[in-house]
Amino acid sequence: EDAYSLMRAGYLSVPAYLKLLENYRGEENHHVWGGIVSGLRGLSEIFVGDESIPKLEECARGLVRPIVERVGWEEKAEDPSELQLLRATVLGTAVHFGEPSAVEEARKRFERMREDLAAVRPNLQGLVLAGAGRHGQADALDQLIALHEKADLPELKVRILAATGTCRADGSLRKAVEYTLKSGKVRSQDGFHVFGGVPIETRKDAWALLKEHWPTIDERYGKSHYVGYFISYAASGIPSEEHAKDVEAFFKAHPAPFATEKIRQVLEGIRARAKFRARNAKALEEYFGK
Repeated sequence: EDAYSLMRAGYLSVPAYLKLLENYRGEENHHVWGGIVSGLRGLSEIFVGDESIPKLEECARGLVRPIVERVGWEEKAEDPSELQLLRATVLGTAVHFGEPSAVEEARKRFERMREDLAAVRPNLQGLVLAGAGRHGQADALDQLIALHEKADLPELKVRILAATGTCRADGSLRKAVEYTLKSGKVRSQDGFHVFGGVPIETRKDAWALLKEHWPTIDERYGKSHYVGYFISYAASGIPSEEHAKDVEAFFKAHPAPFATEKIRQVLEGIRARAKFRARNAKALEEYFGK
């Protein structure tokens, strides 16, 4: 985490940071892997759409593959909590970046969950559900919605709802948002989680949908802290000044007084990412072109 902070501040180059990560292939500490994963995901979001992204994703898969093979998917009752946390972290990363064997295993376990919600332990449910959405076929959203309606536990419903936002098939995100806001089958306090699951690749679509559905969101959540979560999840991360100006203009025309500080933070983050991307795009290109 310290290395990532130094890189973001300009004291460590992107190539130097990526080379540093190679030294941690044998690491088994959950906290260390948490920092590595956060950094890799952060870079993949900042450089979304860049020609270097496929190689960055390949780098992430190669980095996490050895530890995934060591910890595996099978849990034992005597596994210490550190190992359980490590397993969830590295498997989630492997699934997120599309490691084929991890994606396939997540799909298998999702099918088991469709038959029996208790078939997957709670600490792996989120990554299995997200994998089903992110890497699933066109029917993945319908399967997740059916599972949401089948589930009884509030925490599982939240995990499933977040997974609906990960679906990347055409029209899926719109359907997920409309299911959340219009079906009457989602608890009001859970509504923002559908935006929380949206990957950076479809964040622009999420922002467009938030603007489209703003009257409903504002009426339902505008006088509570929940509105800030909607804004943060849907508007943040897209690394461009153009997007920052769009967010500013929208909330100038549609004030959200209960989210003033959150909007400020979102804008600050967007602009910081945009500047970092502009400064480092060439270095990333040269690193992967080596």
